[in-house]
Amino acid sequence: MTTTQTPTTELIVFLPVKPEAREEFRAKLAAIAGHIVQEPAFVSASVHEDLHDPDTLVLREAWACSGADLLDQLARPYRAEYEATLSSMLKADRRIVFLTPPLATYEASGSAPQE
Repeated sequence: MTTTQTPTTELIVFLPVKPEAREEFRAKLAAIAGHIVQEPAFVSASVHEDLHDPDTLVLREAWACSGADLLDQLARPYRAEYEATLSSMLKADRRIVFLTPPLATYEASGSAPQE
């Protein structure tokens, strides 16, 4: 019996937010997150601030789909307003980095790396 495993895509998104748009942007991001968590392929996400630039938010997302399928997610109707106003709230372009599956995983348990 052959089992087909759903591909997992992980990405990091860098969002350099204009200081004056910080609160509005975070509110729009939270509204989008409310929809994203309901997507069938959604696995997890976390939002971070850049330690050296608190106006830059860094998102880490994991999805149970291919990168091509994930790009389709950007066109969902609930994202229309967010995408339309994004450039006015950012001081530079959003940068999306798609990651390969992990080459190795290290954990604090002291066990050997998972490869």
